[in-house]
Amino acid sequence: MTDIIERAARAVAAIDYRREVRDCARPADPPVFTPVPWDDLPAKAQLESMEKARAVLRAIREPTPWMKKAGAVDFGGRDWMLEELWAGVIDAALGEE
Repeated sequence: MTDIIERAARAVAAIDYRREVRDCARPADPPVFTPVPWDDLPAKAQLESMEKARAVLRAIREPTPWMKKAGAVDFGGRDWMLEELWAGVIDAALGEE
């Protein structure tokens, strides 16, 4: 697993896995939901979060036309260079070569 995958998985898990916290001194207040700490998640939940993170990276592997246009300025108008660079970065994050 790459560091970026774990960071993304932790972000996914922070949304997917929350626990309810209530203020005992103010029981009428609505509950607050806080993320379950990564290390407290079962291994299965961590693996599911990592797979979701990989799926997001696969989904954004192809840059959008707007991204190509924005990158063309930085790369002297060569859109192909941005596409190859972007795909290479995503592939590296996914551990693919």
